[in-house]
Amino acid sequence: DLDLYRRTNYGVRHGTCYIIRKGKHREDLPKSFDGPIIDDMTEENKVSIFNSCERCISYDTQTAYSSIAAMCGCLSIVVPEKGKGRNDYLTDDDVVYGVAYGFSDDEIAYAMNTANRVKELYEKQNAKGIEEVKKFVNICEEYFG
Repeated sequence: DLDLYRRTNYGVRHGTCYIIRKGKHREDLPKSFDGPIIDDMTEENKVSIFNSCERCISYDTQTAYSSIAAMCGCLSIVVPEKGKGRNDYLTDDDVVYGVAYGFSDDEIAYAMNTANRVKELYEKQNAKGIEEVKKFVNICEEYFG
């Protein structure tokens, strides 16, 4: 929902929010957090938090919320599992803009330099999805029609 998942705060941001979701059993999960965990919030509250926080740190390595956080203006950082990095989570065909995999200067720079491309990528994916549904409907109509 690109009308909901968007940046509304272009001013001052404070603090860090967190995503745990599928990372809830990780051994490196901190015992406490210094900011809100968005996991069980409504979509509207997640977007509000993403628009107020400076950073979003995710222990779920496979969630779209990391990209959504970037689309809302957060510096989005996925914490890789020990010994892993970006290439361990993405295939050659995967394109993930606006998200750092770890805290290295290169990853942070990549996230910051590509955050403005996240919305465009989602728009393209949504348009492709609509075309695929149209093809499917046409096939069904031809077969069952």
